[in-house]
Amino acid sequence: MNNGVVLFAHNTENYDYFEMAVCCAKRVNHFLNLPVTLISDHVTLHDKDTKLFDNVFTVETNKSNQNRNKIWINKGRFRAYELSPYDKTILLDVDYVINSTQLLKTLDFVVDICAHRNTQYIDSYKSNQEFLSTYSHQTFWATVIVYKKTLKSKLVFDSLKMIENNYSHYGILHNFLYQQYRNDYGLTLALDLVNGHVFDESDVIPWNLIHVQNANRFYKNNGDEFCNEYTTIFDKVYNGRTKTEYLTTSDMDFHMLDKNKLLELFQ
Repeated sequence: MNNGVVLFAHNTENYDYFEMAVCCAKRVNHFLNLPVTLISDHVTLHDKDTKLFDNVFTVETNKSNQNRNKIWINKGRFRAYELSPYDKTILLDVDYVINSTQLLKTLDFVVDICAHRNTQYIDSYKSNQEFLSTYSHQTFWATVIVYKKTLKSKLVFDSLKMIENNYSHYGILHNFLYQQYRNDYGLTLALDLVNGHVFDESDVIPWNLIHVQNANRFYKNNGDEFCNEYTTIFDKVYNGRTKTEYLTTSDMDFHMLDKNKLLELFQ
């Protein structure tokens, strides 16, 4: 089987997503030993060295989405199905940090398509689940999507395109805020549509997606480019008193929510 990783990187005035994609691709090569395809745009790629990537595709960007009054170019993720040159693809957000070989397991058990449904913050001992609204579906996360070139996967990505183009309709239908497009919500709705509104357990990656929050003080434990051991420092309140706690993790992949902190880690 021809397996590989696909990354999207569209720079904005606030974040250098291309540089994040470079950092991510290096870790894919090191820990997973898989080829990497980059999907980007001409402006982002201007004067950039793309030799690290096995394939590079350029697409038109949709800049209509905003996050806290900042442009957030996250639309068009449905193109991943048609542009991926692989039989089995791991589609990653570039702020996902690989520290192990764990993602390779998904290539063994994926039936059609799967993603994380359960999440956990690194400084919490409990899973943290999100729902589209108080009465709607539990959210799938588009941070990691693994898929094969099958009919079901194609239908999911086709549905993702349709939902993106009609996002306000689904926001009103499911009572969530639709002014800002989220691929997580799009994926959740696409899977629900394709499954005929019946939950399919095979769609779920069976371990938690770990988030590192913006507020966490987070450090590499050595200066190695491929460091896979980190220490998180955070404050917990017990009986009205604040206690500083330290958590060291090793060989654990995570989703870094603070984009600036991510680039600081790997510079």
